[in-house]
This record gives sequence, structure tokens and C-alpha cells, in this order.
Amino acid sequence: MTALDKNLKLWVGIRTLVSDAENPLPLVIKDNLIRLSSFVAQKTFEMQNGANAKTIEALANTNLQISEGLLDKRSR
Repeated sequence: MTALDKNLKLWVGIRTLVSDAENPLPLVIKDNLIRLSSFVAQKTFEMQNGANAKTIEALANTNLQISEGLLDKRSR
């Protein structure tokens, strides 16, 4: 399994978790994570035709921003 496959699997998992009606996250956060999941899926599928630096950078930045946000929230 490639890094892209693992990343896509992670985002599918996130989408599944936030789509659960019993998930306590605010609706706006759920919607944003679902949109990000769709963005990641789209970019991952685009890369099947060949990787390019711009797409890889977009995926890496998405993951970095989410992880930074989670770490910042955790440290409060």
C-alpha cells in the first residue's frame, strides 16, 4: 500500500466517523472535514495519472494543517 493509499484510507475513515449522526462535533466542523475528505479523494485520484509536485504539496499541506490544529487544540 502506497503512502497515497494510506492517506486516502485515513480520510475515508475521518469521513465515516464525522458522518455518524451520533458524532458530537459541531455541524460546521463535520461539514469542513467532509469537504476536506472529498478534496483529498479528488487529488489522490488525479495522481493516478501521474504525480505532480503541486498536488503532492496540496495533500501534504492539508494533512499538516489538520494535524497542527489538533495539536493546538490539545495543548489548550
